[in-house]
Amino acid sequence: MQVGASPQPEPNVPETQNEATETFEECWQKMVDVIFQKKPAFYHQLRDYLPRYENDVIYVDVENDFQKNQLEMSKRAMLEYWRNQFKLNVDEIEFVIHEHEKKKVIYTSEDKVNNMLEQNPELKDFLQVLNFRIKD
Repeated sequence: MQVGASPQPEPNVPETQNEATETFEECWQKMVDVIFQKKPAFYHQLRDYLPRYENDVIYVDVENDFQKNQLEMSKRAMLEYWRNQFKLNVDEIEFVIHEHEKKKVIYTSEDKVNNMLEQNPELKDFLQVLNFRIKD
């Protein structure tokens, strides 16, 4: 540097380099905000539940075939946005139907007895001895 010379201005840092330091979660949240903001049925589900990211593939859990099919229609836009905005490499987005354990809801006395019999099959003999009948 020469004496009396003004220091060289630092080059502008492109925004994409800043985004390289973002976490997967931050990138996911931004992408969901942009693509699904006007689709509330999917926006909250995708925003609230972070998918898995393994081997450059994002695995998104969905609850049924309908959700999977609807999200498949947005997959191209998701991948395009991701590849253009973030440095984190994503080759594919997979939608995986995640079977949740369904809670059994007991509405009637018969449902209650059947639930008890499932939990303890020996109860059946006891109810027969008592000549148990359900009245509604």
